Amino acid sequence: MFPKTACRKASACFLTLLSVIVLLFSFSACTGGNNPTPPGQGDNGQDNRYCSFEISNLNDTFDLNKIEFSVNFGVNSTDTANYKAAFSMADTTDYTLHVLYTISDLVVDDFSFSYANNAYTYKKTAKLKMSSDYFANNQGTILLQFCLYARDDEDFTNASTGYAYKLNYTIDENTISFVPESGFIIRHP
Repeated sequence: MFPKTACRKASACFLTLLSVIVLLFSFSACTGGNNPTPPGQGDNGQDNRYCSFEISNLNDTFDLNKIEFSVNFGVNSTDTANYKAAFSMADTTDYTLHVLYTISDLVVDDFSFSYANNAYTYKKTAKLKMSSDYFANNQGTILLQFCLYARDDEDFTNASTGYAYKLNYTIDENTISFVPESGFIIRHP
């Protein structure tokens, strides 16, 4: 039916395709199906965030009268003299921004952070207190972000760079709980 060369080419293509599929499954099994580096990391393992933070008590259930995140944070930038930093929160139903914590003088202290072995090391901590009035519904999504702003940005409206977490929340009677959806870098020219 087919000449011998066409049959050999088809067999070779089939074996090559089969090899690629086996290789992909092997790689997926080695990494557990996940990307081995956390969000925001480059291929060379170097951190490419200017601002970063982690929430240490994210899995807690909070009383609606005392919503308080404990965060470890840092800023890695060679030019912080013309900037200030702030933590803020916005409910995604109306995106009204609520400033939770500010740092007006970044050059006075060392706010640097490092990344090694899939973990971040921070030098600074803060408590972020939120009012239950900030949450529009019994369930929804908020953005919790830590950003650098120009010194003259009095309303904290134009972030230069930062990091944010998208968190889903559920209010049940007098308590609120959070589940992280994603983390992402914020960059504006």
